[in-house]
Amino acid sequence: MAAAGLRLGNSFIINSFFRRTTSLPAHYLQHVRNSSQQRLTWSQMRRMQAASSNLVFSQIRPKFSRWRLALLLGAGSVSYGFLGFSFGKKDEKEGDPLLRVFREAKEAQIKQDFNVAEIRYHDALKVAEEMLKLRKINQKTYIYAKTNIYDSLADMALGRGELEKAESLYKETMKCCLQQGLAQDDNALIELSIKVASIYAMQDRKAEAEKGLQYCINTQTAKIAADKSLQVEVTAATTKSGAKQQIKDDTGADPEDIDDDLKRQDTHALLGLALETYGRFLMGQRRLAEAVPILERACTTAEQVLGTERGQYLVLLNDLATAHILLKQFDVAIGILNRGISLGTKSNAPELPVLYCNLGAAYLRMSKLDEAEAACNKGRDLATKGHHSLAMKMSQNCLLKIGQVRAKKA
Repeated sequence: MAAAGLRLGNSFIINSFFRRTTSLPAHYLQHVRNSSQQRLTWSQMRRMQAASSNLVFSQIRPKFSRWRLALLLGAGSVSYGFLGFSFGKKDEKEGDPLLRVFREAKEAQIKQDFNVAEIRYHDALKVAEEMLKLRKINQKTYIYAKTNIYDSLADMALGRGELEKAESLYKETMKCCLQQGLAQDDNALIELSIKVASIYAMQDRKAEAEKGLQYCINTQTAKIAADKSLQVEVTAATTKSGAKQQIKDDTGADPEDIDDDLKRQDTHALLGLALETYGRFLMGQRRLAEAVPILERACTTAEQVLGTERGQYLVLLNDLATAHILLKQFDVAIGILNRGISLGTKSNAPELPVLYCNLGAAYLRMSKLDEAEAACNKGRDLATKGHHSLAMKMSQNCLLKIGQVRAKKA
């Protein structure tokens, strides 16, 4: 891509917009998969290689990240909304060839039939180009469609580990956003910037990754500070993009108020997402003392946006506790893990086995072998019941280490 003609300032988005990628490194800092909502999130960080122990993990499971990222941009009566499309009225949906092909592609993506999905997305691009030539859609709708398609293709490429391809597609998506007239600090561009920064981290492009994540954090923080409407208390209320009309029908709420609520939640959620990603980046760099306050901010944001009942909050508590364990701040870590266990027990959360195993690891570091054994046995039992392979391996390693320590003392 050429940057000619684009004079868009010195923000991270634009500075990184047209750079070439480097070759894929032998190791990842992260590995990203599709969430059950088919929005790419950033919860699957590479297991941190702790120099002093292999019993503590900063990852639970990828699908538990549930940051709210539905960003709505309408396009007339039929919406090709970026990062959260809707199809409008039923008769329009059935009669629109572009929406039909796009829907087929999205359904294939949801089913993880990625080869079919990629073919259908490219078919959708061709349909959009043809409809534009025949003046069946206008330029604005064409750009909306391209934005959706490029973003979906990029998500699939990232989920398959095709980092250079994903980076290129995300930057094309960013270009489409700018062509739509979105501001550089628009939430849609911030989400894309987080994704690009995460790719830089996976490629071991540390300076670019850190600069990008700091930009996203600073931008969202400044945005919230400057706009009083964004400072209203955020709660984990209904946020599904399709809920807008239902809320109006059921409550008589003003759609503009609902849009404001969605914008507020998205703004805070993206701040949380950037904090989460940056905290894990710092952990991967062994910059643990710097990671702790970032992860604490991420936990606070998750509690505000998602509530304490969501798995993502437990994931972040686990990450924060992991950082404290590696800093040898065991009492603090144990307090955090016990809070996570207390919350997770109420809902029988799938994250519980890992929380128990990390609790056992903390006790083991303190030479409290009985407590460590009890926690790791509980983690093993829950892992067996829940078919949690990672926690099973963690518990086995923990119990093996306990046995070795006891044998030396005998």
